Amino acid sequence: VFDFASGATMVVHLRMSGRLLIMPTPAAVKRAGKFVLASPHERVRFVLDHNLLVFDDTRVFGRVWYLPPGLNINEISGIATLGPEPLEGLSPTYLQARFAQKKQPLKLTLLDQTIIAGIGNIYADEVLHLAGLNPNRPACSLAHSEIERLIFQIEQVLAQAIALGGSSIRDYTNAEGVNGNYQAEAFVYGRKGKVCKHCQCLIERIKLGGRSTHFCPACQPTP
Repeated sequence: VFDFASGATMVVHLRMSGRLLIMPTPAAVKRAGKFVLASPHERVRFVLDHNLLVFDDTRVFGRVWYLPPGLNINEISGIATLGPEPLEGLSPTYLQARFAQKKQPLKLTLLDQTIIAGIGNIYADEVLHLAGLNPNRPACSLAHSEIERLIFQIEQVLAQAIALGGSSIRDYTNAEGVNGNYQAEAFVYGRKGKVCKHCQCLIERIKLGGRSTHFCPACQPTP
């Protein structure tokens, strides 16, 4: 979310493969009558004082909205329904109330952006492993103490991921085009068949809701 001095707002949703990149201005804006791209999949260009802010998106799923002064970002479809940010003080009481009617697997509940905003597939696997919770367990079955443990690990995992620059499995880089390093530190994600870092059991992978899900059957037993 970009707030302008005029009171206007710009919202960028990266979706699957979008990236915001700080890039030098091409030497020639046009060469032989053809527009010169600053990056291979440049979709939108913002000209700054000394360089460019480029929205690069391979799959063209990303979106950019400009809101004139007076319009609230909650008027954008999808924004109003987002759950709370996970690093802004998740309440165990709130989470228990939201989990109470959820009989679906805990992993899929964590991916529900209307409950918590911003937990993706990689970090859901990591959080559940470190919290010692089986991904296939019904969300409604968690006790209050388990929800407190879950929130603690959500905060720990995301804070570490941010410190390491995120996870670069395929497309993700930061604004300078540098890859993140969390994937090298992962406990379970992408480690199918490898030895668990906490025990000698092998990491397993299953599909839940069409998403690859990694866990340790010893550290995260089925109740």
